[in-house]
Amino acid sequence: MIKTGCLTLNLEKTKDLSSILSLKKILQIQILALLTQIPDGLTNSLVYSDIPLVPTVTERDLTYRSAIAFKMRKKTNWEREILAEQLFNALINQPIAENTHDLKLEVQLIDRIWLTFILDCSSLEVWLLALSRQLNSGDYLKKRPTTIGITENAIAGYCQYAHARASALLRLAEQEKILPLLPSTESVSIVELSPPMRSLLEQILRVIDQVEGKTPENWLKASKNFSQSLLSFERHHRLFNPKNQSQNQLACLLLINTRAILEILLLTKLQIPAPDEL
Repeated sequence: MIKTGCLTLNLEKTKDLSSILSLKKILQIQILALLTQIPDGLTNSLVYSDIPLVPTVTERDLTYRSAIAFKMRKKTNWEREILAEQLFNALINQPIAENTHDLKLEVQLIDRIWLTFILDCSSLEVWLLALSRQLNSGDYLKKRPTTIGITENAIAGYCQYAHARASALLRLAEQEKILPLLPSTESVSIVELSPPMRSLLEQILRVIDQVEGKTPENWLKASKNFSQSLLSFERHHRLFNPKNQSQNQLACLLLINTRAILEILLLTKLQIPAPDEL
């Protein structure tokens, strides 16, 4: 049995990379706030990071699945099915804003226990556009001079090479009149996320959802994984599909955000230049 509803989220800007438009964190905070409104819904010891949310990227959407009813069973006086339904009802009864920049998700209650939050490709585009504006708004990025060349360190140089390739692809997108992004003339929902697109999206989520507490070694590994996904995307994904404008735009948004995050990792976490050219 599946119940469905709609949830609208306000994408508020922050300056801290640890909370940059993290869908996971936004959902966790929203769920925690609603739990406090349910009588005996939780104990005071619960924090937003305790809310379980597992992301899955498919050809059609991004889904966060939550086993909150299982986790909360020992912390409340509610049976898990009743708690899940109470929370589902509270989620779908939130006011729906008229702001076109707000994010709309489908909420499902599955088998009276599991909560899922689904972003189709249209919602993904809204989030990626907001994310790209935020990531590229930093003064250290806007005022950074163009750099050329890579360091001698093998892994760091590999990441710098990936950033330079992303920059080259975006310059090509401008030449092909794909950038700046324009409103799509077709339904974004028909877009399928290719395996390279899914890989880039997974890397974006991994960095912004799990950024806190990382060591320099973790940042280097994250940068390397990002670079591998980016270069695989370049090899295996057709960036400019003349028959599918929506897919072009979604692919470009993934590329823009990937380059911006990789640039932040290089400049602020690894303390090395982010070259635009080799």
